[in-house]
Amino acid sequence: MNKQAKIGAPSMWVAGVTLAVTGCLGGVAYSYLDLTSGESAGGEYQGVATSMRSLSQQIEVNALQSVDGDAASFTELGQLVDGFQQQLDALQPSGLYEETSLIEVNWLPVEKAALSLIEVGPQVTLVNEVANKFEQDVGAIQGGFAAAAASLQGKRVSPATIIAAQQSLLLTERIGKNIGKIAAGADAPVAQQLRADTAQLVAVTESLLKGNPGKGIDAVSDPAAKEGLNKAFSLLSGVATSVDKVASATADLNKAAAARQTILDSSVPFSESLAGLTLAVAGTAAAPAGSSMMVMVAASVALAVLALAALFGGQRR
Repeated sequence: MNKQAKIGAPSMWVAGVTLAVTGCLGGVAYSYLDLTSGESAGGEYQGVATSMRSLSQQIEVNALQSVDGDAASFTELGQLVDGFQQQLDALQPSGLYEETSLIEVNWLPVEKAALSLIEVGPQVTLVNEVANKFEQDVGAIQGGFAAAAASLQGKRVSPATIIAAQQSLLLTERIGKNIGKIAAGADAPVAQQLRADTAQLVAVTESLLKGNPGKGIDAVSDPAAKEGLNKAFSLLSGVATSVDKVASATADLNKAAAARQTILDSSVPFSESLAGLTLAVAGTAAAPAGSSMMVMVAASVALAVLALAALFGGQRR
């Protein structure tokens, strides 16, 4: 071998080792970047999955609590629905088509029911306000009728007067129950009975206060009883002005009850689809990390081999 060849051989060796080392370092750098980007994307979608599960639970709880008629609950429900849809849209680029499609299928009836609840929210609120007001006043109303019935004991009054006083107590109780039934979602006959009972109670109260010869009802003469009846009549007037609105809201209250039941019935499959998404996102984040780690280990081993080869090669030279 001539002198030029002897000089060129070590140079070629060094160049080859340098290229190999550079390639391994490049592989390590690429794997590291891939690993960190995979963790970032996986973390983002894990956050989306966690948020969706939390929002779905809040939607269910809020929908069930809406039976109380709190106007703020319907506003909050709308915000929760919008928030879930935003998270679902953010999931689209993830590539988890099967899991996303399953969630969309289970989300559709929940979303439709929630929007239906929001739509009839004002009627639900109205009926509950009337029900709450009547619940507050029912003690005073029944007290007035009870005082009237007691004042008639031992008095020379017609049987129709006694019956009217006793009937007023029964009508008051039934009105309260029917308003509650409508608030929870009742059939049209309940609304019809509410209208009839309210009109009859107002008429009976007027007859006890003023007398009604045509029906054989004598006017209550006891001052304390008359005072109680006047108070009951005044409180009843507030209910009477709202009873038509309450009765007319029956269909909407039934719609609300059906919507709540739909959300409740959809709870299990909806939760299962979201749990499947959480597992899929976790698996997606782990797979790139594992493959990238293997590439990094392989590159490190290759670097070690090349370093040993360079060492032995240098000793031989």
